[in-house]
Amino acid sequence: MQQASDIVRKLLTYSRQESQTEFRPLFIEPILGNVEAICRETFERRIAVDIELGATLPQVSGDPKQLEQMLLNLCLKARDALQAVK
Repeated sequence: MQQASDIVRKLLTYSRQESQTEFRPLFIEPILGNVEAICRETFERRIAVDIELGATLPQVSGDPKQLEQMLLNLCLKARDALQAVK
């Protein structure tokens, strides 16, 4: 349920064009884990979602909300491209 409310909040924020950018150092692994979970729950079962990461990833600087949104958009575009190939 928490993921669904987070998605709704993000969509509402995006639609209102509100930007509360919070740049800070962060590790990308937890964000990728959230994106992977959302994709696995919402994509058709015939679409495999696999994320392979290197042994150690450096911290990045960014807004975690915007980074997650960007990664979700990328996954959605990939899913749409796969569906177009049917």
